Amino acid sequence: MGAPLPQVDITSHINTLVSVLVSAIGLVLFLFWRMFTSIQKKLDEVCRNQANLPREFVGKEEFGEWKQGRKDIWDVLNRHSHDTQGRVVR
Repeated sequence: MGAPLPQVDITSHINTLVSVLVSAIGLVLFLFWRMFTSIQKKLDEVCRNQANLPREFVGKEEFGEWKQGRKDIWDVLNRHSHDTQGRVVR
């Protein structure tokens, strides 16, 4: 038959595979840590600014009143056409 197959030391391959896996796991853990700290910073900022939220955002009732006051303007804007010369026709 042919020449016998050479003996392969599989431990070096296993050591390489383990090293690659440990490095990949370390990278994933680092990225999760970064994501967690980023979310934590954003939550801390929101909690610190929670007292300012009512001043920065509008309530439903106030927004409804604002929207009703502009309903006719939005209807005109959304439902108009143009003549051949480009002028607005209602």
